[in-house]
Amino acid sequence: MMPDAAFQVTEQQFMRLVGTSNQIAQFYVHCFTVPGLPRSEATETYIAHH
Repeated sequence: MMPDAAFQVTEQQFMRLVGTSNQIAQFYVHCFTVPGLPRSEATETYIAHH
């Protein structure tokens, strides 16, 4: 799985990529994480708020 250091930045890059795609196409994005993965406190807080 993705390391904590890349988690937030990669999510933001992906959302920008989808957001700037063709305006005719409709995308529904459901962000999730796999339960039980060890995460830092900062990443856990970010996931809980978003």
